[in-house]
Amino acid sequence: MDSHLFDILIEEQGDVKIACVNGPVDVSNIDIFSEKVGALCRGTSNKTVLDLSGMNYINSRGMGLMIEFSRQAALGGGRFVVCSPRPVILKNIELLRLDAVVEIFETRADAVAALS
Repeated sequence: MDSHLFDILIEEQGDVKIACVNGPVDVSNIDIFSEKVGALCRGTSNKTVLDLSGMNYINSRGMGLMIEFSRQAALGGGRFVVCSPRPVILKNIELLRLDAVVEIFETRADAVAALS
């Protein structure tokens, strides 16, 4: 995978922070993914949406980090949710039963509304 095709854009809608991932999450950029998204989830009462609409691949460590992000947010009284996964990413989320631990929304608007 080409790490130069990877980027995370951080946006805000009211008190909700949205991390928009573009490109693959793999061994070449997993630390950046962990650092940037993890920082949004730590703290008190943080509301974080991970927008996967631009993500075309995520390795197993990245999937595991989503569980950690959810745990970190909950510890601080906040919430972490995921939205807009592509079909192949959603299939992997469901196969790993990640959707039992992390809330998945079809659209960004639905995710933001749930946290607002």
